[in-house]
Amino acid sequence: MNEIDKMLAVQEKERQKIADELHDNLGSLLATLKINFETLNEQEKNVVLYAKTNQIIDEAYAEVRNISHLKNTGVIGKEGLLLAVKKMAEKMSVPHKIIFNVIPSGLKNRIENTVEVLLFRIIQELATNCI
Repeated sequence: MNEIDKMLAVQEKERQKIADELHDNLGSLLATLKINFETLNEQEKNVVLYAKTNQIIDEAYAEVRNISHLKNTGVIGKEGLLLAVKKMAEKMSVPHKIIFNVIPSGLKNRIENTVEVLLFRIIQELATNCI
């Protein structure tokens, strides 16, 4: 394993750890906050503030879920680059706003995993920049 392979492996491990932390810790905190907030709304009737804050909580929770689930769209195990990119495109597409279409062009065989990971991260960054 050369130095680039080692660096990519470390980066993937760190991304996995961050995604796990987001999902397990921050995600559960936001879910609990949302339940508490909904309970508060039943007691207090400031509808405008409730609606605005509720929307922000929903957006934050959705963002955490999206980030944490991106760990599963990476080039993992038997999945391969093409399927990983298709899954990522599906998750990142927003109807009536931005749609990512994956058009495979000659990628029929798997390539070295470290190259697949690197290409996936490049495509992921391009898609993020488009958003």
